[in-house]
Amino acid sequence: MGRVLFDEGRVTSPLSSPTTTSLGLVQNFNDSRIQSYVLNYKRIFGASAVNDFRITYSRDAMTVADAVQEGMDALAFVPGRGFGVLAPGAVTGIQTNSSGPQFWRQNQFEYIDDAAVARGQHALKFGGIVKRLRYNSFNVGRLRGEYQFQTLQDLLLTRPNRFEAGHVTQGMRGMRQWLFGFYFQDDFRATSRLTFNLGLRYEFVTIVTEANGRIANLRNPLDPQVTVGDPWFRNPSLRNFAPRFGFAYDPGGNAKTAIRGGFGIYHDQLLSLYWRDSGNRILPWTRRLFITPSPATPVIPFPDAIRLFDLSRELLSDPTMFPELMPYDPSQPNTMQYNLTIQRQFLPTMSLMIGYLGSQSRHNSRNVQWNPSSPTAIINGEKFFAPNTPRRNPNFSSVLQREMDSNANYNSLQVVLKKRFSHNLNFDIVYQWGRIMDEMSGIAGSTDFANITSIAMDPDDRSRDYGRAAFDIRHYLTVNGTYEIPYGSLTGVVRQILGGWRLSSLFNYSSGEPFSVVNRFDRAGNNMLIYGFQERPNVAPGRSNNPIIGDPDRWFDTTAFELQPAGFFGNAGRNTLQGPNLITMDLAVLKTFPLGEARKVEFRWEMFNLMNRANFSQPTFTVFLNPTTRDPNAGRITSTRSSSRQMQFGLKFLF
Repeated sequence: MGRVLFDEGRVTSPLSSPTTTSLGLVQNFNDSRIQSYVLNYKRIFGASAVNDFRITYSRDAMTVADAVQEGMDALAFVPGRGFGVLAPGAVTGIQTNSSGPQFWRQNQFEYIDDAAVARGQHALKFGGIVKRLRYNSFNVGRLRGEYQFQTLQDLLLTRPNRFEAGHVTQGMRGMRQWLFGFYFQDDFRATSRLTFNLGLRYEFVTIVTEANGRIANLRNPLDPQVTVGDPWFRNPSLRNFAPRFGFAYDPGGNAKTAIRGGFGIYHDQLLSLYWRDSGNRILPWTRRLFITPSPATPVIPFPDAIRLFDLSRELLSDPTMFPELMPYDPSQPNTMQYNLTIQRQFLPTMSLMIGYLGSQSRHNSRNVQWNPSSPTAIINGEKFFAPNTPRRNPNFSSVLQREMDSNANYNSLQVVLKKRFSHNLNFDIVYQWGRIMDEMSGIAGSTDFANITSIAMDPDDRSRDYGRAAFDIRHYLTVNGTYEIPYGSLTGVVRQILGGWRLSSLFNYSSGEPFSVVNRFDRAGNNMLIYGFQERPNVAPGRSNNPIIGDPDRWFDTTAFELQPAGFFGNAGRNTLQGPNLITMDLAVLKTFPLGEARKVEFRWEMFNLMNRANFSQPTFTVFLNPTTRDPNAGRITSTRSSSRQMQFGLKFLF
């Protein structure tokens, strides 16, 4: 058997982000092409064995570019690169694609074999996979430069508080990696009422290499310069043995009650998601230039701060360089998952399931800025950073490393009431009460959650960031069902008109997502401030760390937070506040008109957000813009995350 899939497209849109706009002067182009080829050979050996062999090739290609209106290039921050980004504090900024043209080409070759053999009470499954990954990319970051300002007034007075730009001599990267995996599983039917599932998987990857030898790393954040050459990092995957165990038990032997449980270990391999940016953004071939006001440069020049940097040669160290690194000695991310459920059929068409699901994740990744200033004193148990304290490693600016050292856990109660179709009705009711705690919920930002904190607040103290995960939704309820309106003994035209109507509905409720309040500047003064970093203030004495009011114009009481003393971290925890709930109800009215035995027409009237409820987005998190100014928009909600009531009508012809 063979299969070929091919898909390509272009998305053209005015370039914008939650905090910037292009004013319609820039069109962003996102070109994608996906190709997939599969050859499959399956062979049956008698009545008890089958083998399935597959060869696959897939290619994902993406290019991001933009077209800038004539005249914009004259505003370039980096000669020959074009206009970049102006970000004036809480006010909407102006941008192009600051990273310039970018492209990614991922080619995967897979060789997969799966076999199944039945032997008495045993159903055996075993197999393996060999995968070859070729990842070619150009993704330097900030090639056109970016200026940041604390306020609009600072922009008008040309007083930036930060400038960042990328510089490249050899930007193209061709990363190469192998993955090997093998597994064995035995589904053992011990008795007519008890079945065990026993399995073991072993999977590992090779260390990433680069086609042209352009590999370098800062093997220790305190090293005076990067080390060029293999290995890029040490391999933590060679002991990735992953056992799995499960069981299913019918205590009554009448198929009305089932008790199920399981445990498994799962490894998250260090594939391209972890290293794709680091490979493009390292000395000596790429430099990420970064400057903030300092005694040496109290005022950042505008618009030509790029002249402060020596771009004439490749360097192994640079105090203005902002490298992004893979840790040289990473740990292996893994998760232990476990569950126990009891299901009971108490009516011929109705069953109830109650279950516990949990997991423990170890060595999760988190982004760490490893080159801040060191604390100069410990005062009342808190770190103090004196003004103008130098960085730990004076040979570099900020050093962003994707560390594998954080933990997460998940615990939940799940209840499912299910009614199969009878008496013209079927429905499902699902309720989940759970909790997800972690130290960082995203390493590359998120379009699904606005509350992602992508940089650790204190690189040496993970406990400061331990809190509710960005996607910790404590309560979740969904109800869906279908009801066929009975038409009794109607016949003829009356039956055609009044018969065959159905109602279908879907109701969803989820409690609010958590979020943190933040400062927009480096109050601690420890050189931590880089993109994605969010420093938190103090909770005012005697006040709650979740002071929710619930008004969209003032979702939380901003006076519950105060600016911590200069040189200290704030004591507000991560994700202690909770945003608005989400409630939606959809309804569909359907009618089927039969046209003979083999054809029919279906009429659909669909209503979304039937109650027309305003489901609000998260409020503005920033409380303090600078040492003297609170954000006037703090706590204010300015958008919704679901549409208003919408209806649509449709006809479907089935034959």
